[in-house]
Amino acid sequence: MARRQGRARAVLALQPARNHSAAVLVRTAKLRWRIENDYREMKQALGLAHFEGRTWPGWHHHVTLVSVAHAFCTLQGPQRPGVSDSGGP
Repeated sequence: MARRQGRARAVLALQPARNHSAAVLVRTAKLRWRIENDYREMKQALGLAHFEGRTWPGWHHHVTLVSVAHAFCTLQGPQRPGVSDSGGP
């Protein structure tokens, strides 16, 4: 866990996980990786970063539709044409 102290210093604070097992800590670390991958996929493949509107409702609708598209693609999984489990072409 990183904690900022002052303006430019980041101090690594290693505190014992009193109530958490190693399995919970590993699952949490993997969840962070999954979130970063999903966010990158939504930006690159589904157009999350392409919104150029000026209103809150417009932005909200855009993000909602991209999120629904991502959920649909995730549920389809490897059944989609052109997608392989091996990660290669």
